[in-house]
Amino acid sequence: MCFSGQHDALARDIAREVGVAIDVEAGDEYRPSTLSESLADLLVRIEGAARRTEPRGIIVQGDTTTALAGALVGFYRALPVFHVEAGLRTTDPLRPFPEEMNRRLLSRVATVHFAPTETARDHLLAEGVPASSIEVTGNTIVDALARFLPEQAAHANAAKSGRSVVVVTLHRRENLAAADGVTRAVMSLAERDDVEVIWIRHPNPTNVAALARLDGSRIVVLDPQPYRAFLSLLARARVVMTDSGGIQEEAPALGVPVVVLRNETDRPEAVRSGNAVVVGADPDAIVRACTELLDDPGAHRARSRRDNPFGDGHAAERIVARIERHFVSN
Repeated sequence: MCFSGQHDALARDIAREVGVAIDVEAGDEYRPSTLSESLADLLVRIEGAARRTEPRGIIVQGDTTTALAGALVGFYRALPVFHVEAGLRTTDPLRPFPEEMNRRLLSRVATVHFAPTETARDHLLAEGVPASSIEVTGNTIVDALARFLPEQAAHANAAKSGRSVVVVTLHRRENLAAADGVTRAVMSLAERDDVEVIWIRHPNPTNVAALARLDGSRIVVLDPQPYRAFLSLLARARVVMTDSGGIQEEAPALGVPVVVLRNETDRPEAVRSGNAVVVGADPDAIVRACTELLDDPGAHRARSRRDNPFGDGHAAERIVARIERHFVSN
């Protein structure tokens, strides 16, 4: 397990909580200020780690700059690259930015593509990726839910005060310019006496810009939560408003409707299953969608079915088995 240094404190906290040992530290302090600097710095860090450890392959997950750098290092060193969560796409290479382009580039480099859904597999096939190199596995986030969600938290749906809980997260760069509209919508909802709004802080510019406008509001702002604590909070929510991809996968398993604060989602499965509605950053659309879910029991029931389209909790087993087969056959 190689730690790149990206999101230092958050990554270390989660690794400790879920029992993942960091085997290799890829360099010291990580403080690049631009995306180009990040990629350059991470390439050097991960290349150094690969030189020291001489791996037989590289596994990368998702669409971060770390994942792209890891895949490129594997390609440059003629190593097999295994991409977990492959094939997610939107129609716009700038949304999400830069993640959409990261994963498109990564798919040109990967040796084996672990697609979480059939939709993701179809995206890869449409781009010319050989079917033999694609494995549909489900998403590992469903595995994590099954392992770490406290059983007793999965059925609560109100705060201790008896008010409906609305959880908010916002972190994507594409929403930096739209943060003001999102904040106005959330503050409007927080004025309701029957609602408790909880906003989870994220240390990126989008969140910093939005949180600066919340002084004096009734919104509860929390620091990033330990994984179990966040899942417990999410399970208690009546509605979650987010631009996070992971939460769009977690919420359906918990029966929590999702209001997606993006113009397009790379998790269309959540929309098709009825669990999510995409509203973008328009304040009026956000308030309308949330109000319906708060006030209309029928609308809430329709979007709170626990038919998770992202897997059955056995993705990791399938990934490990395919990697083992790769090395046996090669």
